[in-house]
Amino acid sequence: TVTTVYPDPDPETATVDGDVARDVADTTWAAVRDGAGTGAVSNGVTVNVARLKAGNSADTYEIVSRGCFLWDASTIPDTDTKDSGTVEFFGTSKSNQLTSVMNINLVSFSPASNTDLVAADYNIANWGSTIFSDTSITETAWSNTAYNVFTLNASGLTQVSLTTVTKMGTRSKDSDINNVAPGGPFDTSGDTVNCLGAENTGTANDPKLALTHTAGVAAFTPRTIFF
Repeated sequence: TVTTVYPDPDPETATVDGDVARDVADTTWAAVRDGAGTGAVSNGVTVNVARLKAGNSADTYEIVSRGCFLWDASTIPDTDTKDSGTVEFFGTSKSNQLTSVMNINLVSFSPASNTDLVAADYNIANWGSTIFSDTSITETAWSNTAYNVFTLNASGLTQVSLTTVTKMGTRSKDSDINNVAPGGPFDTSGDTVNCLGAENTGTANDPKLALTHTAGVAAFTPRTIFF
């Protein structure tokens, strides 16, 4: 069986999608990546899957943005086996101005709420570094006209919960996850990858988690019948 779930649109009742960021004037890579969040959007039509922006002077940076995606797959019996799964985002826009290549991947994410996002959710302590798909997607390969598909690896399948809300985030692997400054040019150039969010009417292009699962076998209870 394949079960597909989507984040709630605003007003959220169980899950949320959106993005969080730190947006500051020219500063060091460490200060922008590891500093306190300055903004969050949980009701946008589009979502920043990942964004990096250089500063206007040498070796400075201004923005790091991360995508936030929650799904509720608890309608699936928790005795089922999780066979495989995908996380998919319908692309809407992108830019590639930095000389480095931005590779997008999935990690764990722990927001303060399941139904809203706040600036503090950006803080690095809320983000994992174990990637949930063996294949990243670069901003150059990102489709703006179709779903971009991440196939979950074993760690990704483990992250999918059948009893509570599943929480994942998107980050630039080579820069944000691995903590390597992306480089210039240092003229406020940047890389951005966006997708459509749950605020769009219907679910045809919403961020989705599709899980293939097999029903569990009921435990055998031996019985003795006397005549």
